[in-house]
Order: sequence, then C-alpha cells, then structure tokens
Amino acid sequence: MPIYEYKCNSCEDTFEIMQSMSAKDLTSCKLCNEEDIRKIIHPVGSIYKGNGFYSTEYRSDSYKKDAEKAKSA
Repeated sequence: MPIYEYKCNSCEDTFEIMQSMSAKDLTSCKLCNEEDIRKIIHPVGSIYKGNGFYSTEYRSDSYKKDAEKAKSA
C-alpha cells in the first residue's frame, strides 16, 4: 500500500498515512480535527527499461560533455 502525505492548512501539521489506492482522501486533520487538509503530491522520476530504451539516454549533461571531451582527445 502506498504512503500518502497530507498537510493541514489550519495548523500547518504534515503527516503521512498508509492507504490503499482506492481509499477516499482524508478530510480532517489528525492533530486539530479541522477539515482543511490537502494531499501533497511529489514528482517521481521514471526510468524505462527494455528493448528500445538505452541507459545512455538518462545520463546527466555533465557526463555527456566529459564523454565528448574524452572521445575527441
């Protein structure tokens, strides 16, 4: 089960809860019981593996620049 992070707009408390993906979002803060909370969404990096994807596509720009320097030397 995924862990979701919520933040209360009233008391500024941030807390995490383990919920199933089909569960409804929480509506009240665990600390102050106000109904003014929101779910915090964090970006997630994805790396695709398998045929058609190359590991070199995910290298940093600095790595690519150093590789070009080494290739020309």
